[in-house]
Amino acid sequence: MGILALSYWDLPAHLKPCFLYLGVFPEDYEIDSEKLIRLWIAEGFIQQRDDETMEDVAGDYLEELFDRSMVQVSRKRSDGPVVNCRIHDLLRDLSISKATQNNFFTIHNVEGACSFSSTNVRRLALHRSINGYHPTVTLRSLLNFRDSGISYSEFRQAKLLRVMRDDFMFPREPTSIKELKEFVHLRYLELNGGEGLLPSSIGDLNNLQTLVLDLSIGSLPEPISNLEQLRHLEALENTVGNLQVNKLTNLQTLCLQNGNWIKDGFGNLTNLRKLIITGDGSLNETLPDSIGKLLNLRSLALYGTVFLPQLKPFTHHSHLYEMSLFGAMKELPELPPNLVELTLGSTNLEEAAISKLEKLSHLKILKLFMDSYKVRTMIFSSGSFPQLETLIMADIPLKEWIIEEGAMPSLKSVLLNTMQFLNTQTLPKRVRALLKHI
Repeated sequence: MGILALSYWDLPAHLKPCFLYLGVFPEDYEIDSEKLIRLWIAEGFIQQRDDETMEDVAGDYLEELFDRSMVQVSRKRSDGPVVNCRIHDLLRDLSISKATQNNFFTIHNVEGACSFSSTNVRRLALHRSINGYHPTVTLRSLLNFRDSGISYSEFRQAKLLRVMRDDFMFPREPTSIKELKEFVHLRYLELNGGEGLLPSSIGDLNNLQTLVLDLSIGSLPEPISNLEQLRHLEALENTVGNLQVNKLTNLQTLCLQNGNWIKDGFGNLTNLRKLIITGDGSLNETLPDSIGKLLNLRSLALYGTVFLPQLKPFTHHSHLYEMSLFGAMKELPELPPNLVELTLGSTNLEEAAISKLEKLSHLKILKLFMDSYKVRTMIFSSGSFPQLETLIMADIPLKEWIIEEGAMPSLKSVLLNTMQFLNTQTLPKRVRALLKHI
């Protein structure tokens, strides 16, 4: 532990709390990097730097910890950003030891009775069910990785709570979730699993920056439209109702179901970096106009179960590196010039689409899923897909795949699933060597 302790003491002051915070997660836990960054911001660990967003500064902090081998990369996108990370067991032990000395956080890891004195707890991580815990005014953060059975009514004394992350598997009583209105200092709220009713008073949480709802609550309360500080809204399990999304102009992340909010337009949300839209039926025809104005987009996913409207050219979306399009399309639009990863499904594209795809000079990952391509023959011309490393094809009626010499020079893997009509014996030897049936 001595050498590891030296690594900790060598950290600059701004990285020490960020490193210690990694200890709140359970052992061997896969940490979502985006959510970790949002938690750091909500906790107040990130310092403002010139005109950069807090998320960009926090991303740099995380990269510094990677460079110092204080945190490990679990999964990384082909263009660079880390999707998931984890902390080595010995470093986790170190962070817990230092955090305990400084009362930085407290972990409850014993099933049943409360294992600590609650009078001075600042940040609490629940890894097991707990009984007899009564929060006090000192509590700033609750990270519950287990359905602990805690009722929010027990938290009335914790008036200064800034972070709440709660996993639960069973329905909560409406009276329990209604208590959320008491926590007016909340900056981060994440509710996972189960079901309940979200009160309209959530619109009074004026300091809320992140709202993640992975539970069934029916329709989203309209007062969420009043949360002017909201930067990240994820609620794919719930209908949108009368939410006025276009009022949330600070949003950087928006993950919602299809609804009238699309018809109302949201092109004024120019800070958006990540947009995911799912839902039954066709997406509204006004969608392309709004997306066309979102020039800061990094990631876009559209899941229309029937049709996708004809999208406008993405030639000016220079930051957009990741796209997923699901739903029938008349034709593939002009795609972003710096696109790195593309996923298509149910798009029913024809041969002309391949001519557009193969010109994407930065594309590294291409996934063609069920009904993405409807023609029996596919031709990859010489010099096409210069940077493509991974190609996945599944459930498309392809019989003949012609790969000309010089196509896909950077290819590393080809994954096929349910491609029973395809004759792979006619493929070039170098491609056959990379084939894997999954």
